[in-house]
Amino acid sequence: MSDLNRRYEEAEDVRRLRAARNVLYLEGCFTEVFSPSIELVGISIRPPNREKTDFLIVLRGVDHDGSPVVAFHGATGLLDALAGAGERLRNGTLSWRPDAYAK
Repeated sequence: MSDLNRRYEEAEDVRRLRAARNVLYLEGCFTEVFSPSIELVGISIRPPNREKTDFLIVLRGVDHDGSPVVAFHGATGLLDALAGAGERLRNGTLSWRPDAYAK
């Protein structure tokens, strides 16, 4: 194996390990209770399209009186979008608003 191929393989291994670590971190972000007033009940991902270049993470919850609420976070890459949404959930900086589309 050439030196270039070996370095490429090592870089890919580092990328895979970083992605795995991020997924484990996100599991904690999305399963721990960070807000006594909002219960997280769903997460969805909207991929980029012709008009929007970012991934959009949609977080759905219910507030303290049972009303549905929603928050959003977007980023260029999928892992960045998920990590950003998880971090904002964890640090309480998501802007929750009434969910007009909730059933």
